[in-house]
Parts: sequence; C-alpha cells; structure tokens
Amino acid sequence: MSKKIQKEIVEIKNAKFSNKENTLVDIAIKHKKYGWIPYTFKKDEKDESFDIEIRKYLKNATIKAYKKVLPTLKQLKEIEDIQIEEQIRVMTIKTTSGKTFHADYQARINMMSGVMSAEFAKKTETTWKLYDKDENGKNIETMVTLDELKEATYLALEKFGTLKSIGV
Repeated sequence: MSKKIQKEIVEIKNAKFSNKENTLVDIAIKHKKYGWIPYTFKKDEKDESFDIEIRKYLKNATIKAYKKVLPTLKQLKEIEDIQIEEQIRVMTIKTTSGKTFHADYQARINMMSGVMSAEFAKKTETTWKLYDKDENGKNIETMVTLDELKEATYLALEKFGTLKSIGV
C-alpha cells in the first residue's frame, strides 16, 4: 500500500462479496479522520489506483462468500406500508362527470368541509381546484356541483379505504 494511503487508512475489515458473480467486494475502511467508511470495489478491475491498493491489502485475506439476504416479514410489511402511504399521498379520483380531483388526506378534508359548508349555506355549486391542469400547468379552477363534490368525497374515501384495507 502506498505510504500516503497507509497514513490515512488504519484498518480494513469485513471483506465480503456483494453479488452472486463474486465481482464486487464490500469492505469497511477505518480512516484516521473520517472513521469507518463502507466501500465497494470491483475485485478484478485493474485500472483504479485506490482499488489496486485495497486489493494488495486484502491479497491474503479471506473474502466471505456472497449471501443473499432476504427481507424479514417485518421489513416487507414496512415496505408495503410505505408504498401504500405514497399511493395515498398522490391519490386522485375521477367522477362520473369526468372531473379529476385530488384525493390525498388534505383534499379529503377539504371535500368534506366543502360539502358541509355548501349544504349549510344551501349552495348547489361552488368553485374548486381540480387535479386537471390547464395549458400552463396550473390546476384548473372550475364550478362543481354539490353532487359532484359529494361523489368525489365518497370516491376518495372509498379509494382510501381500499388501500388501507378498511371498509367504507
């Protein structure tokens, strides 16, 4: 190992192949200034000077075999929950009149509030910003009937319930 690299690197450990072809090696490098740094290099590549130095250091070391690590059931559930939350975050619905509404958490609250306030004020329509965009990329603000708003609210709650596996 070159003297400059020797001065900076204190230790290398945990050498293991990180792919089934055994061409990539993961290691942990202990650097004097930065502490432990994860690093991956190509085992048989000859053109990178730093990797050449690492290969020399590991010349007589045993590199652990590749072991595919499957996620636990808990991790799979966490991934599924994250995916569901992302779907809810960007959720939209389309009414029978063809208007597309945002249906995320805040939009559902806004729709329910709009329905309640329109009924209280005895209004049959109101202006609403739709998910649909105009030629400038801005959400279209248009008149919607109270029935359209009720339908949009129901569809949003139904879609949310389906994604969360709860009935509406």
